[in-house]
Amino acid sequence: MGERQPRAAGRLGGPGVLGVIAVLSAVISAIGFAVVSPTASSLPEYLSQFNEKYGTSGGKLDSCMTCHQSQAASKDNLNPYGTDFGGANHDFAAVEGKDSDGDGVTNLDEIKKGTFPGDPADK
Repeated sequence: MGERQPRAAGRLGGPGVLGVIAVLSAVISAIGFAVVSPTASSLPEYLSQFNEKYGTSGGKLDSCMTCHQSQAASKDNLNPYGTDFGGANHDFAAVEGKDSDGDGVTNLDEIKKGTFPGDPADK
């Protein structure tokens, strides 16, 4: 009968292997971004909660500027009120009696007047 021919070695790089490599690469990248990227401290939920608590929706304080130095809301861009709010575990009541921006007016009084509690020039 005939001699048996040796089987050809499997190819590395066929469509199945490349697909598995692509999926593994995506998973590893996602894990890397989740671990390395800092957690954002600016959340739309905080602004919504602030507006609900103080009735500021649609007004001047319905803005990232309430806790941040500019509209570019980021953890590195907090104003004094945002820093105090974060330090109080995001508890609005805990910082109401403070004068975060040092302008002589408490945060709660500034909020009631519609001025930014983190901006000493706005009182």
